[in-house]
Amino acid sequence: MGYNIAGLVIKGTPTQETLEAILGDKYVFEKEIDFEEASSSQRPKERLDILQTGSGVFLLFDLLDGIHPPPADLEIIHFIISDVSDTYYLDKYVQGELVSHMVISEGEVVEESGEAIFDPEEDLEDFIFDKVAQYLELSEGENIWDATFKRNRYLGES
Repeated sequence: MGYNIAGLVIKGTPTQETLEAILGDKYVFEKEIDFEEASSSQRPKERLDILQTGSGVFLLFDLLDGIHPPPADLEIIHFIISDVSDTYYLDKYVQGELVSHMVISEGEVVEESGEAIFDPEEDLEDFIFDKVAQYLELSEGENIWDATFKRNRYLGES
């Protein structure tokens, strides 16, 4: 079985307050976890898993969680990978503006606008993980599968 995850890949180093504004919710640290637990389809509700480096952030959250317009100083990719329903969603924001939007369902592009940043013939999982490596500036040999994520619990709308 494949992934059933949603999240953000952010180029830049937003503060917790900026992330809370994007997510529309405050959160508090609970514990450290590995990628397998962070990407599990059995993840607990109301949880946010974060991997942050000095150059970028990778967040995983519930499939139904949306985002608020991002600040102008960040480059953000918002994605949903639902192998279970064969549905994939990809938005890219640059300087606070939506520059690319794509929804793929059952192998067909059902919505598309803006610049093309992803070839729907390719694998979206590979695209996202390549962007994670690029935005977080992971060095050769580093990968998210060995990384430690910070599991956070939402506190309520900010």
